[in-house]
Amino acid sequence: MLCRLYFVLTAAAILSPMSKLYAKRICHERGLNIDFVYLMKTSMHKYPGFTYMMILLVSVLGMAQLLRIFERPYYSLCFDPPIEDFRTLESAFFFVIMTMASAGFGDITTSTRAGRWMTLAVACWGAIMLSLLFTIIGDIFYLEGHLLAPLFLVGETKMAGRAVYAALQYNAIKRRRYKLLEEGEVKDIPTINDVKAAKFAMELALKNYKKECSHNLELDSSSRRDRELQTVKDQVLDLSDKFDFFIASLIRSGLIKS
Repeated sequence: MLCRLYFVLTAAAILSPMSKLYAKRICHERGLNIDFVYLMKTSMHKYPGFTYMMILLVSVLGMAQLLRIFERPYYSLCFDPPIEDFRTLESAFFFVIMTMASAGFGDITTSTRAGRWMTLAVACWGAIMLSLLFTIIGDIFYLEGHLLAPLFLVGETKMAGRAVYAALQYNAIKRRRYKLLEEGEVKDIPTINDVKAAKFAMELALKNYKKECSHNLELDSSSRRDRELQTVKDQVLDLSDKFDFFIASLIRSGLIKS
């Protein structure tokens, strides 16, 4: 069983794109040594979900088989009739999964010294696999700078629209009050409290817009700096092209000699 699992891992490493001859040549030119660890790292980066499930399945089956090797003779010799714990791969698989998930129902336990040390290794490996799973899930929901830009733009546009609407509403209420006061009409005239409420709503909308912009700037500071640097670079190149065109025009007009 363990040999079969080893051959499965070897076959998975061979199927990796980094194990091809052209990939080995590229890595050799850059001074990289392609080994099993490097292949697993590249596979985890390229295909995180598939690689994680492959590592999890192989490790669980391997540790379950080792526990059967350590525990089955003890339960067969020390109990009459023999207890069914670890007699089947299914029970050992269940014990490994429960230990890795930190559930530990206690219905199946290890009794030998080697089995207990193996249980400690299973618990530690479970913590590693869970942290790796959380990292993969976090990467799935992580948005990079170019993906965040539309989200930030939509949020800022929405807040800006609310601020403009609140400002227009405040201006309309204030003008309507002054107009009705000048005409001497008291019916349906906006009160001073209505004007203050509209002004407060406008100030709140502007405050929310500024808060949204500052929040987006903090989250997307790196990509904004990159865009600003790219803008400066484009402006410098544009000025360089205009300067070359200006010099060429002076040469053609005979004002300066080449």
